[in-house]
Amino acid sequence: MTLETVLLVASALLAVGLYGALSQQVVVMVMMGLELMIA
Repeated sequence: MTLETVLLVASALLAVGLYGALSQQVVVMVMMGLELMIA
C-alpha cells in the first residue's frame, strides 16, 4: 500500500466518523462516530 492509499482511507474514516458524531442525537451513535474517528 502506498502512502496516498493510506492517507485516503484514513481521511475517509475521519470524515465518516465526524459526520456520524455530529449528525446524530443518540449518544450511542455519537460514541460510535467518535470511535470510528479514533480507530
